[in-house]
Amino acid sequence: MSDAQSQLAELRRKLASLESLRDVLGNDAVTKARAELETRIHALVPIGTGGGAFVAGDVRVDRGDFVGRDKWQLWIERLYLGRSPDEVPPETLLQAYLRALAADCRRLPLGVVDPRFLQAGPESTVPLPDIYVDLDVLAPVREEREKGEMAPLGRLARGEGGERTPVVEAIAHPTATRFCLLGDAGSGKTTFVHYLAYALAAGVPLDAPLQGLLPVRLVLRQVAARCIPAEATAGEASMIWDALRADLAVHLGDQAAAVLFPHLQGRLLEDGGLVLLDGLDEVPATPPSVPPTAGGGRRGCLLEAVAAFANALPASSRVVVTARPYAYAEPQWHLPAFETLTLAPFSDEQVARFLERWYQAVRPAMGWDEAVARERGAQLQEALDSRPYLADLATRPLLLTLMATLHTSWGQLPEDRADLYEETVKLLLSRWQRAREVKTASGETVTEPGIARALAVGEDRIRAALHCLACQVHERQGAGSERETAPADIAEGEVLAAFAPFLPEDVNPGVLLSYLETRAGLLIGRAPGVYAFPHRSFQEYLAACHLAGVVRVRFVPCPGQCV
Repeated sequence: MSDAQSQLAELRRKLASLESLRDVLGNDAVTKARAELETRIHALVPIGTGGGAFVAGDVRVDRGDFVGRDKWQLWIERLYLGRSPDEVPPETLLQAYLRALAADCRRLPLGVVDPRFLQAGPESTVPLPDIYVDLDVLAPVREEREKGEMAPLGRLARGEGGERTPVVEAIAHPTATRFCLLGDAGSGKTTFVHYLAYALAAGVPLDAPLQGLLPVRLVLRQVAARCIPAEATAGEASMIWDALRADLAVHLGDQAAAVLFPHLQGRLLEDGGLVLLDGLDEVPATPPSVPPTAGGGRRGCLLEAVAAFANALPASSRVVVTARPYAYAEPQWHLPAFETLTLAPFSDEQVARFLERWYQAVRPAMGWDEAVARERGAQLQEALDSRPYLADLATRPLLLTLMATLHTSWGQLPEDRADLYEETVKLLLSRWQRAREVKTASGETVTEPGIARALAVGEDRIRAALHCLACQVHERQGAGSERETAPADIAEGEVLAAFAPFLPEDVNPGVLLSYLETRAGLLIGRAPGVYAFPHRSFQEYLAACHLAGVVRVRFVPCPGQCV
């Protein structure tokens, strides 16, 4: 070994042992000594990171760097963190991860709601914190115990509320720390998860004891795809830890994740944090190749893994799992020791607050001054006040956002009620059409296609099947009080019978049902094997479309009595 290499090895040994002397020497002395050692190391090896070649002599490079063997540099976005992840303190990597998480969770892509918004202004997004409105749950934690744990679910389906409590206040309960947050498609579950993760990652003030908790956010469909093998028969805490490691790699890269993961795991196990697990309902109960009657399948393994993971965390930590009500209705899906919270529809005050924040947030993209933004918001508020059916739709956060983007794009809502429903149906159908990417346990990226592509049919056939189905169930539902309030319950067999004439013979019905269960579209899962339209008025509109023959496809006799 040359003298220079020996010096280099000795300097690195000193650098490695320096941190253990921090308590003795003090922070200032250690920081100063570390800087001196790093300067001397870089002078000896200006291009290396520990395993590369040592180069002596006169080496000249016209442009760029001379690389003798390996060269590592770690960048997070535009921030240079070091020549190797090993040189970067784990706490620095943790702060980089939190910045990346905050940036990921603050985005609200408008193009997936109404692409025409982007045609009206520059291609940009409205930050979620600018428009977020605090959600409520229907009852405080533990209040429903005397009535049975699932008592709020019927009220949720009917859009009724008991005593309202802000969801952040409920999660900050002084003694309860494990929660399952239930809400129908479009009720704001994922938006809440994103906002809370952003607030903690970005240091936004929150009520104690949430303030300062270390946030972790995982999407459960990705957890299942990446870390739970299809043949798994039991769930383990290691599956969630593996998913967290994979999430770190997505945000920081594999090498940085390998350095950060032990540090983050230690912090969570010692100090706790707030773990947000989104979308239990998007994890199928069984893999596609397994019959639905073959036990809990992948969702059952996931629930076991979540329970084991939560049990390993200290009491100071908090865990929140989100799901649609149907995915948590059966006792077999319940997480032990988890409290059930049920999201409430928007109140009039929450609707007004959303509109105020929305029009101020889109003002720069639309080129409006503050007065114009206030006027546009007042126009939509007036439309909601004067048309009761709009006010009812506005209690669903997703449908209110759809109306706001339509109003922003067009300058007004369609005056004709049928035109408004047609535009909203198109936007909901487009949500079904969005492809999603997940990584399997082997690391392979799988793109899930939209419903029309998956079924190998055109959108006109999807619409025709929905029209026919809406007509059948609307006629079956008949008169009575239910007719005025809620959409009809639709059995799985009715769905398949309505779609069958419009689908190729080789289409697996399970593919269709999977989309209905896991995608927010024009049919939503209400209970195992039971579906419904997102609102009574959509059922009525689609039934009217069938009777009027709005979609012109080849004639297929309707299985029901609609013609």
